[in-house]
Amino acid sequence: MIYLRSREGKLYVRFFIDGKEVSKSLKLEDTKANRTFAKKHIFPELERKIYSGEYKRVAKTLAYYSEKYLSLKANAKSYPEIMRRVEAINEAFGNKRIDTITKLSIKERLNSFKIKNISKKNYLVALKGIFGVAYDDEALAKNIVNDISVGAYEPVEAEPFSEDEVKHILDASEGEFKNYLGIALNTGMRTGEILGLMLSDIDETTISVKRAVSRNSKEPTTPKTQKSIRKIPILEACMPYLQDQIRIAMQKKSLYLFSSETTGTHYSDATALKTKWKRVITRSKVRYRKLYNTRHTFATAMLRSGQVSVLTVAKMLGHSNSKMVLTTYGGFIASEELRIDRSIKLYGTNHGTVEKMA
Repeated sequence: MIYLRSREGKLYVRFFIDGKEVSKSLKLEDTKANRTFAKKHIFPELERKIYSGEYKRVAKTLAYYSEKYLSLKANAKSYPEIMRRVEAINEAFGNKRIDTITKLSIKERLNSFKIKNISKKNYLVALKGIFGVAYDDEALAKNIVNDISVGAYEPVEAEPFSEDEVKHILDASEGEFKNYLGIALNTGMRTGEILGLMLSDIDETTISVKRAVSRNSKEPTTPKTQKSIRKIPILEACMPYLQDQIRIAMQKKSLYLFSSETTGTHYSDATALKTKWKRVITRSKVRYRKLYNTRHTFATAMLRSGQVSVLTVAKMLGHSNSKMVLTTYGGFIASEELRIDRSIKLYGTNHGTVEKMA
């Protein structure tokens, strides 16, 4: 049996060979006249080929379509990361015919990855793209990956440093790395964003976050999202670290705020900082946490201060709304929620009085 169907205004035929569904474009507009033409002139010849065995469906491997997918993504800024995911996908399914891969096998493979759900979603995006290419090539009747989902977003595991720990860390650091830590702890910027800062991004009152370095790119690129391009007010506590680092950068004649102490070029990633970080943590005798927790420390300190709104903190961190801030840091500020000025007058002068009990 042959069926007609429409996709994006074009006519397709749908039929089965060896129990496998086949979808093929007729390259005709979906009109009444073309439907009549297809049933009268195309269906008979197609049925003859199917029943005679002349029409044989050629199935290609997932690796074939993953190569096509990568060629379409060649100009993407995140291409190296996409390629890494596709290589992992090819290890699991590359030699299999794409029409034989099931939703269950994809789910099982994703679950075998010891990564957070947010990272699994990135693999799912790549799989959708690969299967989408096969669908466009009419090798599949549908993109089965569209029906696959992974768990809900998992909050980032934040382990902020206490006020005492911050003091010990800064006391144990020196030179440019101390300036880096002072800026990180007082701006909440991501590591890559700080390393991507140019002197021209800094004025007397604000820092403009316009780019970030990444291990996936040789040159600094725009931040995580376009919405992350933002201005951050320079706190007074940040100023000494910033001014000293500007002085050092100018002595080096570097366009970047931070540049390699050995090559003089901008940092391509945070690898060089990790060794320095471990050394500082050892000297400070503070429990080890990842360097990224300077960002979490800034966020929780700002929220606990009670001097800025959650939305303001979200904007400074580069989030479009306060949802992620509340999800990630809500537990750290819960104890502060009832510490309010009880004499606050919400509606101007309080009207009426309440008689004291005798």
